[in-house]
Amino acid sequence: MNVSRADSFSNSVLERTVPTDVLALGYHMVSDEDLPHLKLYAYKSRRQFENDVALVQGQTVEYADIVNHRLHGAALPRNRVLFTFDDGFTECFENVRPILRKYGVGGVFFVSTDFIDDRLLFHETKLSLCFTEIERCGADRIGALRERLAREPLRAAGHEDRAALLLSQARRAGPLEEERRDLLLCLLSLWHDHEPELDRFCELLGVDAVDYVRRRQVFMSSRQLKTLAAEGFTIGAHALSHHSLQTMSRDRIEREIVSSCEVVREVTGQKCVPFAFPYTGAEIDRALLSDIRSRHRFIELIFDSGPLRRDEPFVVDRVLWLDDPAGDSPMSNVPVRLREELWKHQFAEESRAAREAFSARGRRGTERSRR
Repeated sequence: MNVSRADSFSNSVLERTVPTDVLALGYHMVSDEDLPHLKLYAYKSRRQFENDVALVQGQTVEYADIVNHRLHGAALPRNRVLFTFDDGFTECFENVRPILRKYGVGGVFFVSTDFIDDRLLFHETKLSLCFTEIERCGADRIGALRERLAREPLRAAGHEDRAALLLSQARRAGPLEEERRDLLLCLLSLWHDHEPELDRFCELLGVDAVDYVRRRQVFMSSRQLKTLAAEGFTIGAHALSHHSLQTMSRDRIEREIVSSCEVVREVTGQKCVPFAFPYTGAEIDRALLSDIRSRHRFIELIFDSGPLRRDEPFVVDRVLWLDDPAGDSPMSNVPVRLREELWKHQFAEESRAAREAFSARGRRGTERSRR
């Protein structure tokens, strides 16, 4: 293992990090392969991930201990580490599971339940397969595709900033010439509410996503989830089909949370199920979440995607996107990411204190003027 003592979690890096009971680290994928169905972000190799696990060995916590602490008041040392994994990719079973078992470390696997057994195609799978095909295209075909799209526009207006962000985060083979870049930006403007346009993009590129998933497993099977649960890992829900909950009605938010947790219970036999928001739950009303949990007692802790902040006891905020290896080095970048979180947390706390002080001065001024 390439774990230096200088970056060990026994030193002050951990002690000085965000003052919280749990440091939940969020990943999606671990693989040594260049996966054509996952191009929208970088991910760590097995060696890089193993170095993350080795780094925090002895400082981890089981999910059940967090439940006992958050919901029942049991004692828990500060800054215990919990590994979490979103979406439910089969690599979590094939690559992550053996490493966690090797070190005797637990984890929580959050699955979007419509994708179990590859029953439904993930929107991002189709995006990634189209992305891969555009990277493979020669210049003549790129030009022909752009001419075709000029006659049959598929670009979704109003999503230019998000498309540019996705392209900046994507795993690319190399620099992009202008025409190929423009084609990729057109593709990445298509989100969950543009499924017909994305299907047309697949048709123009000759991408058969259904056949790809038939030949190559993308998401974990029911059997794999049962095995993980039987081995002591926790399976959580990640909504039904990974749509952002912020744009949904309160009734639909409840349906996404409750129905996906019910599926996990049915598959695994767990009495209680944690839930993690797709993307983020930062704007979801905590009172609504509390009400949902009070009426559906099998929904346990709810995991958000940061930033780390003061939240309800039943909400665990995570340090997300630990997937990014930040280069080819096998060394763990967890300490660097935690320092970043510390700086963000300190800035947020200082900003909050400044706002409260400004507001208090304003109230005192108003009171004096009334006298």
